[in-house]
Amino acid sequence: MMLAVGSAACLAQVDTDGDGYTDFEETLLGFNPSDPSSHPGATVSENLATNLIYVAKNGSDSNLGTAAAPYLTIQKAATTAMTKNQSGIGSRIVIMPGTYPESVSISGSIAAPIVVSAATN
Repeated sequence: MMLAVGSAACLAQVDTDGDGYTDFEETLLGFNPSDPSSHPGATVSENLATNLIYVAKNGSDSNLGTAAAPYLTIQKAATTAMTKNQSGIGSRIVIMPGTYPESVSISGSIAAPIVVSAATN
């Protein structure tokens, strides 16, 4: 793609394929700005995350990870979710209010996503 001087401002705001990324962003990252299936992000259907896992500051990692018996750490929830993911089951990790001073390693798939969200009232 050739970029003429003076057109960068216009290109920086245009989203030809309507995928939420500007043509400028997609071009810089090596994606096709005219193809909606070619974009830097992934689209995940959160409806596929059917397994609910709960984390709370009053939980325990020896619990079952349910709303009544939540895990204590986000990593325990992530590990459980990744195990379910290998069986093709997506998970939603619901984190109850609190401070969780930990690093978390997590990976999922488009077919069986792992969605992490804060608890809502």
